[in-house]
Amino acid sequence: MKILLAASDIGGLKEIVCTRGTDTSLQSAPQPEALETFCVEKRDTHILHIRLYQDRYVVTTRLGGVVDIYDLQNAYELVRKYDNLGLVSGERFISLVVPKTGDAYCYACTDRGQVFAINLEDLDTQPDALQLPIKYVEGKKEISCFAQHPTEKDVFLFGGKEIDLHVTKLDRKAKKFSIVFKAKNVSTNRIQLREPIWISKAEFVSDSTDSFEMLTVTRQGQMRYYDTSKGKKPRASYKISADAIVAMSLLDTEKKQVICSDTHRTTARFDYSRGLMEGKYTGSVGSTGAISVFRKSNLLVAGGLDRYIRCYEIGSRECLVKVYVGTEIADVVILSDERGKKRGEREQSSGQKEKEESRNNKGDESNADENNADENNADESDIDSDDDAIWHRLESNLVSARKKRRLELS
Repeated sequence: MKILLAASDIGGLKEIVCTRGTDTSLQSAPQPEALETFCVEKRDTHILHIRLYQDRYVVTTRLGGVVDIYDLQNAYELVRKYDNLGLVSGERFISLVVPKTGDAYCYACTDRGQVFAINLEDLDTQPDALQLPIKYVEGKKEISCFAQHPTEKDVFLFGGKEIDLHVTKLDRKAKKFSIVFKAKNVSTNRIQLREPIWISKAEFVSDSTDSFEMLTVTRQGQMRYYDTSKGKKPRASYKISADAIVAMSLLDTEKKQVICSDTHRTTARFDYSRGLMEGKYTGSVGSTGAISVFRKSNLLVAGGLDRYIRCYEIGSRECLVKVYVGTEIADVVILSDERGKKRGEREQSSGQKEKEESRNNKGDESNADENNADENNADESDIDSDDDAIWHRLESNLVSARKKRRLELS
């Protein structure tokens, strides 16, 4: 297993190579095979986000308004640095969107609504500077989340502190965003007070383009589900934590599952259609601000203030890896899992063997059925002859009994 994390204290990346069962808190347990450091800078310019692009690049944002692109296949060699983006003092990146398919652009969004579009297939060009249609007010109105639609590459959502959920569409020629949906706040509470708005994370939960389905979590510990075809207010709102929720990762939209973590110590899997907790991923001490799902092997990796990286099996919630890295963790991703890959190959080969065995078994069963049919026919003929003999004896006995009664009566 190979894990890559953003180490805040040293301003760089750390790569862990380990096997399942690794636990640095136990001397008797397996230890990491390798723990290396790359791309080190100052803490004042530490990495905020890590995203992977087509197994070629590691795209990162840094504190101070820098976007770095590293070569994933060449020991994280710096390929391109974008450091003249014009961010003002105190402005920072809050989201980094790297598309999986269908788009060559990644998008880095700041808390003031600036969005920088970078063409990852042409790194020599300068990023396009865009502006979200929202007014920033320092300390009162700022953006906390920005995400892209899974199939519509020009559709995005955003929200934040006193900025309710918006869906916006990008006109690439005009280089301008236009709002297509603006959510309304929930109704006032029981004592007629307005509910504060502070969205921390948001994602699209459906591929639909006719209407949009979205999920948000807030700094008030709430989870809300929106469907634009049903109205502007959330279709469901649940209180899932007493603390602020700081991280969210979609797990399975068909099963309505999502994983969230808060500022206390809770990292858990939820059913967002009902707002119910399905299970906790235990062990963390303090806030877990970095979580990531590796769907190929059904794994969750998490890291936070306690300076441990933990990797869990999502279904059983078993902790498979626990490694102390000695630094705060801003973000984390799983690069590969050889055991999961081998397991997939074994499952595929075993599936093929099972198919061949089932075919052979079907042939054997058909031959056996034919033999059994012949035997059954022979047995049935024997049974039929036995039945005839029994009925003949019964009839002869009845005839003799009737004759005796007639003689007695006469």
